[in-house]
Amino acid sequence: MKLVDVSKEVSPHLKYRPGFVNWKVFHKGKGKKDPQSWFQSYNEVSEHKKKLIKETMFNYTYTEMNNEPERLMNNNLQSDPLNLKYCMRFFPHDDNQGGFFVAVFEKLIDEEDGITFDEDYKMDAWNNPKVR
Repeated sequence: MKLVDVSKEVSPHLKYRPGFVNWKVFHKGKGKKDPQSWFQSYNEVSEHKKKLIKETMFNYTYTEMNNEPERLMNNNLQSDPLNLKYCMRFFPHDDNQGGFFVAVFEKLIDEEDGITFDEDYKMDAWNNPKVR
């Protein structure tokens, strides 16, 4: 499966924001002895916080590499191997509506039929039965 860019098929009157390509993991802390903190890698998390903060919340590309200062200064250098930028985040205050999240996936391999698609395969998300 891969994420599909359907931004051109969304009404130009709807405001949305792309998916995150970098993030840090937050822990709210517990008072003065354990203040709130942000983590870029799982190695930074103390043992007692590992009950709440799981290793799966981190990804080297998105939490460590893309948060490096030189990459943050120039957004063009940020890596996005999963194409998370194709996700769309709609906020309620942008269009006076309910907020929602959109991610359109295309099935690349149909194991039952033994069909695979080329990486250059272009598609129309509305007319493709493999996009649900």
